[in-house]
Amino acid sequence: MFRLMKLKPPHGWRAAWWEFSIVTLGVLLALGAEQTIRGIQAERELGAVRQALNNEARRNLTAVHFREQLKPCIDRRLGELRKVLERHKERQPLGITAPIGTPTYWAESTGTWQIALSGEALGNMPLEEKLAYSDAFDTYQAFTRLRDDENVHWRTISLLDEARLLGDEDWPTLHRAFGEARAINNRFTAMNEYILKSATLGEPVEPLNLRPAVAEGLRQFCQPMIG
Repeated sequence: MFRLMKLKPPHGWRAAWWEFSIVTLGVLLALGAEQTIRGIQAERELGAVRQALNNEARRNLTAVHFREQLKPCIDRRLGELRKVLERHKERQPLGITAPIGTPTYWAESTGTWQIALSGEALGNMPLEEKLAYSDAFDTYQAFTRLRDDENVHWRTISLLDEARLLGDEDWPTLHRAFGEARAINNRFTAMNEYILKSATLGEPVEPLNLRPAVAEGLRQFCQPMIG
């Protein structure tokens, strides 16, 4: 019968080599385990960052979608404003019968992307995916800047709500604001088309669910303002 033999460590220099090998193996196993744990943690962190970015992308797409729904009303209001400016030039009654109003402002943050850039998670993201996020969020930021500029010019245009108080020196300012608002509206056409086709990051464009105050502001802005 075979007898199980107990493994005995060697003596002398062999013993030293034995101990060195055991210690080395233990260190390698520990390093391997640590590396595995770090890899799992990095993957979890990247997953959390990716989810946060996708959530923020959906909110920005909603803002773009809202601007698209608002565009027909902006187009009509700009057409009405052109008539008002023409009437003023011809010294005719302006015929303003309702407040000028401003397009309802809706823009979302891109703060999650800024935070991600300062962290380490993006270092574990494939380059192609990282470039897609970078392009999308750069475009969202450009959308917000353009929306801020548009809002400034419409606030100037809203001076027409008190047209009787305007002097001759105010009308050149109104003409410039009208021209800028019209130019920005045209720029939005190309920008929004690009975002909704090429910068969605695979996220759906969700149906609008407007708060009552927002829906009412939209309704009022879409009403005719001249007779």
